[in-house]
This record gives sequence, structure tokens and C-alpha cells, in this order.
Amino acid sequence: MASDSLSVVFRTTVRAHAYRQNSFPGCYNHITINANVNVNINVNVNVNINVKVIVTVSHNLFRPTDIYMLFFLIFAAMQYKPKHWFILLGLSVVWGTSFFLIKNGLKTFSWDQMAAMRISVSLICSIPTFLIFLRHVKRQQLKFYALTALFGSGIPAFCFAFAQTHIDSGIAGVLNSLTPAFTFALGVLFFAMPFHKWKLAGLMTALVGAIVLVSSDGIGSDSQLWYAIPVFVATLSYATSANLVKAFLQDAHPIALGATGFMFIGVPAIIYLFSTEFYLLSEKPTYYMSLWSIVALSVFGTVIASIVYFKLIQMTDSLFGSLVAYFIPVIALIIGVWDGESITFYHVMGMAFILAGIYMINAKKPFQLFTWKPQR
Repeated sequence: MASDSLSVVFRTTVRAHAYRQNSFPGCYNHITINANVNVNINVNVNVNINVKVIVTVSHNLFRPTDIYMLFFLIFAAMQYKPKHWFILLGLSVVWGTSFFLIKNGLKTFSWDQMAAMRISVSLICSIPTFLIFLRHVKRQQLKFYALTALFGSGIPAFCFAFAQTHIDSGIAGVLNSLTPAFTFALGVLFFAMPFHKWKLAGLMTALVGAIVLVSSDGIGSDSQLWYAIPVFVATLSYATSANLVKAFLQDAHPIALGATGFMFIGVPAIIYLFSTEFYLLSEKPTYYMSLWSIVALSVFGTVIASIVYFKLIQMTDSLFGSLVAYFIPVIALIIGVWDGESITFYHVMGMAFILAGIYMINAKKPFQLFTWKPQR
């Protein structure tokens, strides 16, 4: 009996441009990079990926004495100050380390205890902030505060904790970067977000990367695939939260939003946590290491990092803030390898496709994330 199969062929071209000032000595007009990507997928057989990259540059651009000008162009095109990059990299390290801290928490506590404890500690740390910014909370928006907290913190905390009982922290960190892809998909389907073909291409590219990543155990193995599903649910939950904020809480104070949200989900989490009698595990040798890992995750990875992130958005823009999605998976993989996790070619390839897809989704124009044209 012949088995059914589904074949998908996907092709796209990526172009990026960088411009120079006329006053730059020895540096020519601009750089053009073209990347042709062909992806062939046969669901029942395998995944064949063919990537061909063609790079063309202005003649004589890379003279030995002027290579440094290219680096100047790259940083000038970013249009952001060094302190902004410092903050962004700091946030990436904190959030990239979160998956390692979850892994440590699970050495003593069950996945549900760890998740409930994470939310509970976040609630305790958020109380002072909530009292300070209470005047910014609008009563008619409270239901959206609660939903945003549920989808943005509550559900993901339990999903990631459960998933990491079976998948490595580095893999969880890479899959977490699918959030912008699902934000786009849900935004188009349910929140009237404008549809663009290149963003759909980015979504497909990111999903191909996810398939490659979770299939890295080999053809026919589904051990990682099944336990990657909670991570997909978590990223969908993050995406739902982001779309709720954009649709209904555009004028909400960001710090008040985060602190108030924990008032809704924190109390049930504390009640559930004590019902599990987690304190009886204090005799385990790993108890305090796990406990302090969860405290650090809650204080730095949830409360402080969220406030700093909102401040960074205010200093720059949401596009710059979205770049954190490119750094987190790299840091998560590096920490995972440092902690003894294995990394394969498929992991790297899957991550590359996910990040390429996120780049395409974040672009305001087809495959163009940053544009800088100097004043003449």
C-alpha cells in the first residue's frame, strides 16, 4: 500500500543593503548581499534543505587599509548607542540563563512545584512595585491585565518546567525564540495584524528550523518532538499575551502591567505550592541549590529583567527590543554545552533557520531590518 505524503517547496531571496557617507575615505557606495534559499519538505520521508548564498559587493570595497570602515557602517546602520547594546546583551544573558536555572530547579522539585514557586516568588517581589504604580492601573482594563499575566507568565512557567523534564535546556532556549513567529500568526488570524508575504515566508522558515531541531534524535524518533509540544504551547501563550497588550493595553503603564498581573496569578500559585508540601524536600542535598536557582530566576529573570526591558523599549523602540530573540538561543545553547549537554549539527542548523525566520518576520520591508541613509 502506497503511503500518502505531503511535499512543500519554498523559495525566497534575501537582500540587505548598507550605505556610506561621501566623506568616508576609501569606502565605496554600498554593499548588496543576496541570499537565495530553497527549502524542500517531504513530511513522510525527510527534510531536504538547500541553501545557496550569493554575495556581491562594490568593487574595491575591502582594501586592506579600509576593512575597518565596514564595521563602522554596520554599527552606524544600527543607530543605537553602546549603552543600549550593553543593556540588550545583559538581558539576553539573564534570559538565556533562565533555562539553565529551570534545569537546576528540577533537580529537587517537581515541574509543577518549580513553576508555582517561580510565580510565587515573582509575586512577592512585585508587591512593592505594584503599590508604587497602583495609581496607573485602570479598573476597566483589569481583565486584560489578568489575561496578559496568565498567558505571558502563568502558562509558560508550567509548560517550560514540564518540557525540561525531558529536553535539554539549550533546546528549550532555542525553541523559545519562536515567539515572534507565533505572534505574527496569531496577530493576522485574530488581531487584525497586516499580512505580508515575506512574514509568512519567515514563519515557514522558522517552523522548518523547529522541525529540524526537535528531529535531531534521528529519523523516526519522536522523543523530543512530544516534549517540545509544551514549549510550542508556551510560545503561543507568549504570543497571545503580546497581541493582547498591543490590542487592548497600548496605553497601560508597562511596569504597572507586569506587577498587577502577578497579583492575579500569584495568589493561586502560592496556595497550590503549599498544597504540594514542597518544604518537606529540604532534606535533599540539592534543595538549597534548586531553591536559590528558582529565586534568581524569579527576581532577575522575571521581575527585574521585565522592568529593564520595558525601559529599554522606551529608550529605543520595539524593533530594537525584539533583537533579544536572536541572542537568547545562542546563550542558552552555550550554557547548555558548558553544563554537559550535547550539541549537534542539526541543533545549529535548526537554530539558524529559526533565527532567519524571525529576521524576516521582524522586517518592516521584505528582508530589510535596518536601513540607514546618511544626510547628504
